[in-house]
Amino acid sequence: MACPPDDFARLLDHLARLAPGAQWDVVVFYPPPIDVPPEFHVRVARRAIATALSVGWRAIARRYGSAVICCHDRNQQGGLPALMEFVSLLPARSRFLMDRDGRQEPITGRALKTLATGAGVAVLLPLSILVTRVGLKLWKSDALPRPQANTRGHVAILVPIAPDLSHTFVYREVLALKAAHPDWLILSLERGDATVVHHEASEVLRLGEFVPHLAPMPYLWRYLRAWWRSPSAMAATIRFISPHTAAFGPGAIANDDLAFVRLQYIHHSNHVMLGFVLAEFLRSRDVGYVHVYGSTFPAVRMVVAHRLLGIPYSISTYVDFEYVTPFHMLSEKFEPARFAVTCTAFCASRLGALVPSASPRLCVLHHALPANYVEGKRLRPADGRSRLVYIGRFVEKKGLDTLIRACALLRDRQVEVTCHLYGAGPEHERLDALRAQLRLNDRVSFEGPIPNERFYETMNHDDIFVCPCRYVSDGERDGIPVSMMEAMAAGMTVLSTPVSGIPELIDDGVNAYLVPPDDEHALANRIEAILSHPASRQTISDAAVRTIRERFSLERSAPRLDAWISEQL
Repeated sequence: MACPPDDFARLLDHLARLAPGAQWDVVVFYPPPIDVPPEFHVRVARRAIATALSVGWRAIARRYGSAVICCHDRNQQGGLPALMEFVSLLPARSRFLMDRDGRQEPITGRALKTLATGAGVAVLLPLSILVTRVGLKLWKSDALPRPQANTRGHVAILVPIAPDLSHTFVYREVLALKAAHPDWLILSLERGDATVVHHEASEVLRLGEFVPHLAPMPYLWRYLRAWWRSPSAMAATIRFISPHTAAFGPGAIANDDLAFVRLQYIHHSNHVMLGFVLAEFLRSRDVGYVHVYGSTFPAVRMVVAHRLLGIPYSISTYVDFEYVTPFHMLSEKFEPARFAVTCTAFCASRLGALVPSASPRLCVLHHALPANYVEGKRLRPADGRSRLVYIGRFVEKKGLDTLIRACALLRDRQVEVTCHLYGAGPEHERLDALRAQLRLNDRVSFEGPIPNERFYETMNHDDIFVCPCRYVSDGERDGIPVSMMEAMAAGMTVLSTPVSGIPELIDDGVNAYLVPPDDEHALANRIEAILSHPASRQTISDAAVRTIRERFSLERSAPRLDAWISEQL
């Protein structure tokens, strides 16, 4: 099972329905957080080779009916190619991928390639281990290599994922930089879900390219070549990363000098191996400077590339620095950065406290909208009814359960209003269950995700855009939700909470409204008050439009980032 732990129960249920009464040998990379039914014999994969031999022997002895790779999303196959090659070798009647929704995709035509790869890896892997051991003994310097020349002005903008519904604000900024500098490169690290693609994401896909993932054999070949070319840099980078390897996750080896040859993680988006792949790619493109979006896995990869090549870089971070991720390494990421951009003053203060040495190089740049963003976009036709509208991901930090509970209070007060939730995410099932529990099926509807181009079709000036954000126990929170900016740009009435940087956008009672987080009574009271006094909304609407035009304009913010990067070249 190659999936997040939260998906275990759902995927086991799919397997049980796939073959009722069957016995399953289940191999997982982390212990499942549930009581596993007896028909599932679960083993946690600690060592890839031992696990592969064990599963292969069982398959020969029993001949499996089906070999299934369970994953969260078939479109995001970062860690799956190696598993697919292995499964293609198993003597099973059928082999397929299955995602958390039970959708299946056959695995075919990989057996010969896998055998050839296995033979090559059997030669190159022991050689890579030997070279690593010897190299660490021979080269003791921890100095960074001299940066390669920034010929032809090669600047790379590193995007975490494309396409992605929640990264539209990143794509707008990136496209503005690309318009000003056509020679700058847009590099995307991971492929996202292409089910719904915004216009901005389409443009990033059209103008950019993906940093490729490498199969085991070409990866090891490049690894050995890097040792031949830059042994001192390779040794220094391994010594730099080694103290942090245990942070990768359960089962990771502490102080692991062989982290860069752990082939079981070659496609894992959070692993440092992909930092080596990025370094090789940047070298091939003669890149001399990189601006990185995201302080989680994109920054991990860039730190590795920086250690190997000496390429200078800067970072745009959101609230992702707050919660612990594999190879968190905040100081190691931000101290070498030429500058770091936060999306709110609140985030700058928090990050400065965590990494004091980076404080002098922290810059605040709010997310922004193009000046003509609203032009040509039509609102939902007026029908004399008011609706509550939310557009975005269904995740805990959005506080949508508070909104649903507020809808129950409004119903009990006989306030006639419906609530329409556009989006998707891991909280969907829990929110749907809460809607059923409160008997709100006729008042609260889940509308599914929509492309950004349809944003304004969901609302008009009789409606209220509601985003009751909260702080989550693990530190996750919003910065300033861009959807609120988009609603305010069209003069919509917006209602939110004073969480994180939201008060940097909303002046309560002036350009929008704020209520305390996790307080359905306060939320219901404010909604009722807004609906009861429609005449007062025009003043709020005008102020909202001015706020976006004067303080959150892409035409003003993008040149600032452009200037900060250009100063480093």
